[in-house]
Amino acid sequence: MKFFILMAFCLLTSATCKEKSTNSTQNVKTTKSKHLVFIDSHGKHYNAIADIPENRRTPEQKLYVKSLYDVLLNGVVAENNHMVLKMSKEDCLTKGMTEKTYNELKTNIKDNNHFYDSTGNKQVAEIVDDLHRFLKGDKNARGVSIVK
Repeated sequence: MKFFILMAFCLLTSATCKEKSTNSTQNVKTTKSKHLVFIDSHGKHYNAIADIPENRRTPEQKLYVKSLYDVLLNGVVAENNHMVLKMSKEDCLTKGMTEKTYNELKTNIKDNNHFYDSTGNKQVAEIVDDLHRFLKGDKNARGVSIVK
């Protein structure tokens, strides 16, 4: 059975970069329907920062994704068959994560742990290891997919 890491998907699709104009583009634009649109370095619109090819992300977007990956790689661990965030809120904010994204991460961890408990899944350590391998760029990360 393949496992999915909802946490990474939620963080990367709902990550809100600060609204900021640069010389040629805006990182985030809010449309009339209050839906965030992410704009790459060439002006193309995306629904999620994760959808922007890495080579088309603005420097600010690259930095933000790097901060998310850093928190997920160094802060999320498996303990007693649960995902745990070992970093404090202050540490996450210092690394560049927004407060909104921090709160979403905490909610996603809680929801994931509830799912693991309710389904009797005893492989949380393997799931976290697969997440870490995926974030490090391992194309063979077993069972990890970012669901769209």
